Amino acid sequence: MSKAITRFAPSPTGFLHVGHLRNAMLSYAIAKKYGGDFILRIEDTDQRRYVERSVEYIIDTLQRFGLDFNRGPSAGQIERLGTFSWYTNDWLDHLDEVEKVNDKDFADIYIQSQRLAIFQKYAWELVRKGFAYFCFCTEERLNKLKEEQKSIKTASTGYDGFCKRYSLEEALKKIKRGERPTIRLNVDSYKKYKSTKYIKVIDKVMGKLEFNLDFVTDQILIKSNGFPTYHLAVVVDDYLMGVTHMMRGVEWISSTPKQIMIYDMLGWRMPEIYQVPVLLDPAGGKLSKRKGSVFVGQFLEEGYLEEALLNFLMLLGWSPTDNREMFTMEEFIKALDITKLNKSNPIFNRQKLNWFNGEYIRKLTVQQFADKVKHWFKEFSQDEEMKNYVALDTAFDRKAALIQERISTIKDAESMLQFFYKRLPVPDYSAVKGVKEYGIEILRSAREEYIKMLNSYNTDSDLWNKERWIEELKSLAVKHSLKPADMFMIVRLHICGSEFSPPLFEAMQILGKNECLERLSYTQ
Repeated sequence: MSKAITRFAPSPTGFLHVGHLRNAMLSYAIAKKYGGDFILRIEDTDQRRYVERSVEYIIDTLQRFGLDFNRGPSAGQIERLGTFSWYTNDWLDHLDEVEKVNDKDFADIYIQSQRLAIFQKYAWELVRKGFAYFCFCTEERLNKLKEEQKSIKTASTGYDGFCKRYSLEEALKKIKRGERPTIRLNVDSYKKYKSTKYIKVIDKVMGKLEFNLDFVTDQILIKSNGFPTYHLAVVVDDYLMGVTHMMRGVEWISSTPKQIMIYDMLGWRMPEIYQVPVLLDPAGGKLSKRKGSVFVGQFLEEGYLEEALLNFLMLLGWSPTDNREMFTMEEFIKALDITKLNKSNPIFNRQKLNWFNGEYIRKLTVQQFADKVKHWFKEFSQDEEMKNYVALDTAFDRKAALIQERISTIKDAESMLQFFYKRLPVPDYSAVKGVKEYGIEILRSAREEYIKMLNSYNTDSDLWNKERWIEELKSLAVKHSLKPADMFMIVRLHICGSEFSPPLFEAMQILGKNECLERLSYTQ
């Protein structure tokens, strides 16, 4: 395959969906596999949906996952968001200038709202060729049309072509009088141009697709405020930026015939299309925020590592020939065969994601793991007291090492380590499996005797050693007719405030003899 140029083109509308991250990863991998460029383009032409600082968030997210783009918005372009250096709703008063717009003047701009002149230029070209027309219909008329179509349950819905009756000369006169129309795609003119009402295309993922143009409406290409819609902007930008492989979600499949028409009308070659199936929730339906986390930031907050989440996403819709599961990005790029992407909707199995994350956690060195946990506390923890303790703890690596083999997300460290920094309430014996089978007096007596035993330990000698500690706890269990596991649990409940904890002996060593004695002295 020759050099590939791909793009990731999100809208700056807030948080990044994990499905968008998957598409970005695939686009990045294709570009790198075939020695090309990965482009970041910001599609912000729907100004009503813009969320402040979304572009910075998108860039930060891509960089966190190692998906660095070759071309994308500059700092200056980001600073100018919301300001326009070209005509907006008055653009039709300057058609002579629009015709003379030089594409090269906008070649290094990757924010669509700063490329308005380019879209206006090509929309006007389509109008002059008869492939598009001005539409003066009011919102009131369009709403009335929808209601009428709904009431008679007509098979043909969408715009009825009312404004095709105006010649270009008549339309320009209306514009001179101050009317501000939209521009619509003329599907009928395309059918005449091609002498067919069908469009066929090969989608590299979904296979052969065929569309009946009798059911494709005259889509708006330019809104009355001078901004393009997605259908025109994506075609113009993909062509001018040299995109060769267009990766996007299969939910956009209905827009495909409209974009093919625009490519044909402008005499341009269309990129290869890869429309990737949507991610499904195990409970059924699309992966939705109503059913749990779906945004990339949420997964990071829940303690998933970037490498683990990427590796998990790699295997959703693609299977390596050797049945491997663990891939670095470099290995994935080398192994990826984009002709083997699966057309069925993959299920987002969170248990499998937890497995991946746990495997990646255990591959870290102790220092790397401790650093990851510290960074998570700094960025995401809501427990300000514990966050401060962790930041200042010079012995944190030693504590973190105790839980590295026992957790599946970095967030788990918060609950697993909190007993080191806080004296937690002792759980009710009667609610703990095993321990609840004994009388409270027996349990108290065993604990009090263990306190005496621990008090005799000299922390500066070899008497504070694991082998002796285990044997003495076992002997106490036998003496008080307890199972050894239940004797250990009594100590764990007092020291850690939970049935679940890091290795108990090592935790007690870190806390020290005096702190352990105080915790064991808590009464039920």
